[in-house]
Amino acid sequence: MKRIIVFILLTVMAAVVSVSCAAPEVSLTPVPTPTATSEPTPVATISSEPTPTPKPTDISYTTGLHFEGEYKPVMCVIENSPAARPQTGLQTADVVYEVPVEGAITRFVCVFSDNIPEGVMPVRSGRVSFLFLQQEWDAVFMHFGGSGSGSKSAPDYTYYGNPLSKSVKIDVDLLNGKWSKYYYRVKDKKAPHNVVGNLQMAQKLYDYSPAPLDWKFDSSVSYTGDDVTEIKLAMCSNDDDFISYKYDAAKDVYLRYMNGEEFKSAETDAQVSVKNLIVQYSTYESRDVYKVWNMLGNGRADFYIGGKLIKGTWSKETPQSQTMYCDDKGQPIVLRPGNTWIELTTEK
Repeated sequence: MKRIIVFILLTVMAAVVSVSCAAPEVSLTPVPTPTATSEPTPVATISSEPTPTPKPTDISYTTGLHFEGEYKPVMCVIENSPAARPQTGLQTADVVYEVPVEGAITRFVCVFSDNIPEGVMPVRSGRVSFLFLQQEWDAVFMHFGGSGSGSKSAPDYTYYGNPLSKSVKIDVDLLNGKWSKYYYRVKDKKAPHNVVGNLQMAQKLYDYSPAPLDWKFDSSVSYTGDDVTEIKLAMCSNDDDFISYKYDAAKDVYLRYMNGEEFKSAETDAQVSVKNLIVQYSTYESRDVYKVWNMLGNGRADFYIGGKLIKGTWSKETPQSQTMYCDDKGQPIVLRPGNTWIELTTEK
C-alpha cells in the first residue's frame, strides 16, 4: 500500500515539473528594437554666454570713419566775418552748416564728434534758424548770446524769443554767467572776434544720450551724375563766386574759396577741404536785420560727391526730426566717409 501511495506521489510531482517547464502560450507584445537616434544628438556649443553685439561706435555716425569713442556731439556757432578769419576748428568739425544771417554775412554751425578740440574760435551768437539744427542733433550747444538780446519776451523770430530755445537741454550760452568758465578770450584778436570755446569741457556736461542721425556712408559709392569740378554760390550776396569750391580729383575733396581766395582753417594752416558738399535750397523772411530761414517742409538740393553732381531733395517734418536728403528717385543719399558741409541758400 505504501508503495502505491509513493508511486502516485512521484507521478503527480513529475507532471507538475513538466507543466512548469513548458513555454506558456501567451501573446507577448514585441519590444521595439532600439535605434541609433533614440537619444538626442548633442549640439556642440562654444559658450553659454551670448555673442557680444558689435559696438555701434566702431564706425562714426557723423563721418563714416573708424571711431571707438562715445557718441557725445558738441555743436558750436563760429563766426565768418573777415575779422574772424582764419577760424579755428572748421577743418576739425565733422559737419558744418553755413547759414546767411544778416545781409551777406554767413555764420557756421559746427558739429564736433569724432574729434573734440579743446578750443574753437571765434564763438558767436545764435539765430532762430540754428535752433532747428540743434533740435535735430540734440547736442550740447555752445554760443555767445543770440538774437533777441537775451530777453525771453523778444519776438519769436529771435533766438531767445522762440519757444525752441527752451527745448535746448544743455545750452552753454556765454551770455549766461554760469557758463563763463567754458570760454576765454585771446589777446591777439579784437573783441568780439576773440572768444574761444572749450568743447572738451562742454562735452562732459552730458547727462543724457543723444540719438545719432541715420546718415549713410560708403567708401565705394559712385554716382552717374554730371561731372562738376567747380561750384559757385552767391549765398545772398551780389557776388556769384562769394563762395566757391573746386574739386581735387587726386584727393577726392572739394577745396573751399571765398571771393576767389583760399579759405583756410587756423588749426591746420591749410585750405579747408570737404569730402561731401550739400547745397540746400530754401527761402527766408527778413525780420528786422535777421534772415529767418524756412527750415521745415521740403525743397531742392544738390549733392556734390566724388566730382559728380547728384540732384535731389531735402525734407524735414518737425524741429526734432532728421532732415532727409534724397536723390531724384527718393533714395537716401549715401555719402563718402569724411566731413560734410551743408550750404543753406536760395534758388537763383
